[in-house]
Formats: sequence, C-alpha cells, structure tokens
Amino acid sequence: MYSVVEGEGEVTIAGGGQETTYRFGPRDHFVVPSWHTARFSSAAGCVLFSFSDRPVHQALGIHSEERLS
Repeated sequence: MYSVVEGEGEVTIAGGGQETTYRFGPRDHFVVPSWHTARFSSAAGCVLFSFSDRPVHQALGIHSEERLS
C-alpha cells in the first residue's frame, strides 16, 4: 500500500501478462499486489509512504520472494 505525501508521478503495475499505468498526486493512495511488479517515475520527484504485510507473511512462514533482473 502506498500513500502519496507530496509530488506527483506515475506508477506502472505489471502482472499476469498485463501492464497498467496510473498517475498519482498528493493524498492519493494505491495498492500494488505483492505478486505484481511496480515501476515508478516522477519528473520533479515525490515522497511516498509505503507499508506491507511482509512481516506477517515471514512470521507465518509463507513469504516468498523472486528477484527480477
């Protein structure tokens, strides 16, 4: 989950063979599913706050991670 603190930009979310781009600005909120990838861009810069349920998944032993090159 992401919250936009200041600035604006775009996020491209890819997964399942599809790719979608969204524009964001201050006070916007959006979620990127953990099984999707996200690419961010901002011409002037931006500040995002994010959090995830990764610690819970790790504690339950169900966390998996894949590095993409």
